Amino acid sequence: MLLLKSSFNYLCRHYLQSMLAILGIALGVAVMIAIDIAIVSSQKSFEHATKRVAGSATHQIISSIRSYIDEDLYKQLKLDLGLRNLAPVIEDYVVYEFKPDSDYNLSIIQSLSEKKVFKVLGIDPLSERAFRDLEFGFELESEISSSNSIRGLISVSTAKKLGINSGDSIKLRVGSLIKELKITRLINDESSNYDNLILMDIADAQDLLSLQGNLSYIDLKLNQDGSFNSAFGPITISELQEKISSSYLIQRSESRSEAVEKMTESFNLNLRALSFLAMIVAIFLIYNSMSFSVVQRRKLIAILRALGATKQDMIKMILAESVIFATVGVLVGLILGLLLGKVLMELVAQTINDIYFTLEIQEYKISSLSLLKGVVLGFFASIAAAIFPAIDASRSSPLIAMSRTGFETKSNINLEKLFWFGFFLICLSSILLKFSANLILSFSALFFVLLGLAFISPLIVLYITKVAEPVYRKLFSFTGVLALKSISSQLSRSSIAIATLMIAISMSIGLNITIKSFRETVATWLDTTLKADVYISSPRLVSNKADKPLESQFIDDLNIEFADELHEIMSYRNVEANSSLGRINLASIKTSETVRTLMDFKALNKKTWMNFIGGDNWIFVSEPFAYKNKLKLDDTMFIKTLMGDVEFQIAGIFTDFGTESGIVMMPDFLYQKYFNDYEISSLGLVLKNKNKASVNEMINDIKKRFSDEYTLFIRSNFDLKQESMTVFDRTFKLTEVLRWIAILVAFIAVFSAFMSLQLERLREFGILRATGLSPRQISALLFIQTLTMGVIAALLAIPAGIAQAFVMIYIINQRSFGWSLSVSIEPNYFISALFYAILASSLAVIYPIFFANSSKITEALRYE
Repeated sequence: MLLLKSSFNYLCRHYLQSMLAILGIALGVAVMIAIDIAIVSSQKSFEHATKRVAGSATHQIISSIRSYIDEDLYKQLKLDLGLRNLAPVIEDYVVYEFKPDSDYNLSIIQSLSEKKVFKVLGIDPLSERAFRDLEFGFELESEISSSNSIRGLISVSTAKKLGINSGDSIKLRVGSLIKELKITRLINDESSNYDNLILMDIADAQDLLSLQGNLSYIDLKLNQDGSFNSAFGPITISELQEKISSSYLIQRSESRSEAVEKMTESFNLNLRALSFLAMIVAIFLIYNSMSFSVVQRRKLIAILRALGATKQDMIKMILAESVIFATVGVLVGLILGLLLGKVLMELVAQTINDIYFTLEIQEYKISSLSLLKGVVLGFFASIAAAIFPAIDASRSSPLIAMSRTGFETKSNINLEKLFWFGFFLICLSSILLKFSANLILSFSALFFVLLGLAFISPLIVLYITKVAEPVYRKLFSFTGVLALKSISSQLSRSSIAIATLMIAISMSIGLNITIKSFRETVATWLDTTLKADVYISSPRLVSNKADKPLESQFIDDLNIEFADELHEIMSYRNVEANSSLGRINLASIKTSETVRTLMDFKALNKKTWMNFIGGDNWIFVSEPFAYKNKLKLDDTMFIKTLMGDVEFQIAGIFTDFGTESGIVMMPDFLYQKYFNDYEISSLGLVLKNKNKASVNEMINDIKKRFSDEYTLFIRSNFDLKQESMTVFDRTFKLTEVLRWIAILVAFIAVFSAFMSLQLERLREFGILRATGLSPRQISALLFIQTLTMGVIAALLAIPAGIAQAFVMIYIINQRSFGWSLSVSIEPNYFISALFYAILASSLAVIYPIFFANSSKITEALRYE
């Protein structure tokens, strides 16, 4: 009972310190929960979108070499093989053209809300009844059957978003064309299965998407015995695969969700790691608060021990306080996490749309598992951070605890042990980083680096104060010397505050260097690759991918009408294909010496360049593709083509930041030979006259000539680079948000530590004032000491931040994405680090100065 009362009285008297600790826990938990909710929401949205179009289908037949399959395959399966329970499907994305007369929508930096992406689902109503419930209260066949106009259905909620009614027509952007769709009926469905979805007859979908004679895939339903129903008897998956062309592949319906999960695995892991960094800072804050509470109560703890309290009692008391902090902090963190999750969900969705695939997040998914993770981690972090202070409180003998000098002497004896333990953790992290390629272990190693730096910092602080003493004596007289002595004589408290600030600032420096290095490397890469003067493609759904082909008539007209102004036209085709290494991004390029200069090769067999453009089966692969598939120069891989599995040899490995999964490049004549595909995704125009005025004139002329027929994404070299960098900055906006949250948590930690440190010395200040020091001198003493601690923390943070940046750039980034980055370090990072440290320490000392100078000497000297 006495211990509980003592603990309660302490927490009440030091309520500000307790509140700051709770806030730190709350922010750490909030970031963890918000990131998890954002990731889960994006994953669930994709799963929901996949399930709503798959219905009860268990398998799908897709093309292994193209994006679409020939509809004759459906006829073969239905008539020749007698298959039942199968349905043809058209599935794609279109953009609602709500500003058809504006060029605003044609930027690659558009946001999700600006481009209003909708999924088109083309079905055969009779076949589909075996896969999904299509009872809407009206005859579906009559509503979506083909007529003179392209017709479709949308949900009531979607119609409200667009402000339209049944019978209205809307304009949709499909590739480079604008097409009109008549809404024949509204689906009144409360399940949200049809939100942002346009349901159409398959023939109308083919007309809308210019896919006459093609299908996206064919749905199948497998029986429980592992066979498909057929008029000629059951047929197994392997038997069906043998009967259809090798150009087609039978896959499970869940395969797309699994592929997407694998595609975004590294992205999600890095997000969770960043949120964990925020929790690390929160752990330092909790440790800081609990350590101070033990140090501040050393005499009270000694008295309680002298009165009979056991070591176990002390541990229970400190851990009970940490549980109180954790309980309140976790509850606040849950609320903050739910609010922050909505903001981060939008940023995550935008990033996925910029670099991965088209995604519409329909609902804000609050996963009970996400909340449980935050709760468990919040309590675990709080209790783990309090264990060492609790053990320290139990081990202190009453005699030593009564003596401030004895306590600090005992603490100073342990400095060397802490230093070597920190050194051991850093060595352990180096071993993990060197010999383990596992990403989770890499992030664990980064955590050990941070922890090791915190442990070695006290001894370094002690040496710094000794070295700086002559300088302070000259600059600040005895006040400066007294300030330094106060830091070194109270290392049990001052070192914790310095370590906390050092870790926070080093994290900020490390993230700054990483982001800047990434940005500079990408900018250099764009300078190398963007050599054409004008770039033309269909408007993009995913910012880094020109996936919709240009109209062939447009390309022919462009070649004819602008032949005199053009020196060269570089063509590019981007598709997906199957290979011996799985599904790959395959690019077809028009080969020339100009194209060679656009590629920054990491490895190149120079003798093969002429073979590459001369007819042999040579390909180039990007660095991420080579890294993830463990490929090197002259290795071979098989790509599935119309002529079967064809072996290709790697002629070069080039730098590319366009896609995380990597890309395979093939000369256009080989691609056309093996795939019989002559479509073009984008064009690069090299002008004869390269000045800026000519480039702008060419862009205006192309727009004037073709704007009535086509909607085109047309950009100059400079504008495309600027917009690409804007997209890059937007993808790192989420990282910036997390960095600032980590800094906020750190600032709270520093404010709490510095203020607690100075308030705990009020009795000492009372003695100094009684011996003749003026309030002004007390203020100077406090300010110099706190400012010195901030500067020391900033100086220690600089090498620590650089070390973290090197780990993130050369190890974690390489293992996550396969990119090689050039390190870019700028002096302003260190200047800003020093500024934050000075700002934090200056603000933290204001209240202690006011309190020390306003309190009466007799009250300050009174022993509680």
